[in-house]
Amino acid sequence: MKANGRTNKEIAENTGLFRSDAHGSWYAFFLNQGYTGVFLFGGEKYCNLLPRIISDELFKAVQQQIDLHRVPIERRCQRHPRRLASSYFLSGRARCAYCRGIIIGSASKGARRYYRCKGCSPNWQISADKLEAEITDYIVKHILQLGTINELISWTNRSLAETMSDLRLQYHKVQRLVASLEAESKQMGRNFLLLPNPSASILQLMEEQKQALADQQHKLCELERMLHHTQVKITIEEVQQFLDIPRSMLLQTESDEWDRYVGALLDEIVSDITISKDNCTIKIHIPEHWL
Repeated sequence: MKANGRTNKEIAENTGLFRSDAHGSWYAFFLNQGYTGVFLFGGEKYCNLLPRIISDELFKAVQQQIDLHRVPIERRCQRHPRRLASSYFLSGRARCAYCRGIIIGSASKGARRYYRCKGCSPNWQISADKLEAEITDYIVKHILQLGTINELISWTNRSLAETMSDLRLQYHKVQRLVASLEAESKQMGRNFLLLPNPSASILQLMEEQKQALADQQHKLCELERMLHHTQVKITIEEVQQFLDIPRSMLLQTESDEWDRYVGALLDEIVSDITISKDNCTIKIHIPEHWL
């Protein structure tokens, strides 16, 4: 169901597996590689130790749906003030490739800086200085380039165009539902005025109707907002200006504000950073103010 684009709420209504608002449970469920026969332990991946329940293709299709609708992990929640002030700019911004746990920065007694996974047991670690240098270098040489950003803009516009028809259908469906609920609410209000002593159950029914209407009106506003943001609106000159400043700032590694600046840049353009002992994957997105 998730692979076909169904929401957690829809899946919850059909299966009763978790509550629709149990986001952590759904997230862990859909990211569990154990269903493909993979067992993760101590930062290592072991294949064929568990019985396979689903195919790799189905698992990847589910991950694509999650990536499509994922709010960048740093924007989804308020980061702890200690992490905001931390000199480890990846702390709380990166995830473990093995368990999807949060990567945090630490220091040994000898003041050696490193990153480690908070979730893996036993956890693994990697040199912070080496990782930060490699990521910064990659961002400057490969991400903050006009060609890369232009490709990202083109891909984003194609993706937005593909979702337009579905969004319009959803919008008109919710619009009709709102109109129906408004008519029902007005009729209930007229009937209520005719009752000499309305019961508690009648009052409860009217309150539920009021809440249902408010929920659908909110959904309609969200869909309308999404329909108005269906194209990246930025000129080549503005893109170039956006690129020039971060590139120069990232090279000023001795600046007192360097760590905080890099963190702010990651928050603006990076959707996900996944780190293992040997690899690092960075997913980027268009800044919201470009839409």
